[in-house]
Amino acid sequence: VVPSAPPADLSREEGNDAIAPLRSHRLAEPFESLRDRADALMHRRGHRPAVFLAALGPLAAHRARSLWVRNLLAVGGIAAVEGSGGCDVGKIVEEWRASGSDEAVIVGPDALYEDHAPRLAEALKAAGVRHLVLAGRPAPEENAWRSAGIDEFIYQGKDILAFLDAMLERMEADR
Repeated sequence: VVPSAPPADLSREEGNDAIAPLRSHRLAEPFESLRDRADALMHRRGHRPAVFLAALGPLAAHRARSLWVRNLLAVGGIAAVEGSGGCDVGKIVEEWRASGSDEAVIVGPDALYEDHAPRLAEALKAAGVRHLVLAGRPAPEENAWRSAGIDEFIYQGKDILAFLDAMLERMEADR
């Protein structure tokens, strides 16, 4: 075993300036900031900022992804207004209109996305959805889905902080 030398005091070596200490912070601070922005928006508008969850398929099929998106939004202080589910595009669009939200997230099992996501995306965009997200990783169909109106994809591994920040920015939340 070779004894190690004590760490050098860099602030006292000739030619070095003093090193400023690192600022300590809690890992949750960026998310607390998002929630503060969402709270300020709620107080200005009289209601919590919300996003409609356009649920595809029966409850058992979309529930896991719906809960994941609901919790993801809650981290940023954004409420989720969940649709009743199913594959009736007209009904889902009407539920979106009733939600009062400008944004929507399509949630459902991957198996239903191929057949239903493009039609639903086109209908929601035609109805006035400003920003449309699909919950799931982009698949080989990504270009077709984007052409149908899907603006963004949300999935595990995506930069959630940046996603929520951009969402609040679109909702005109103060920084």
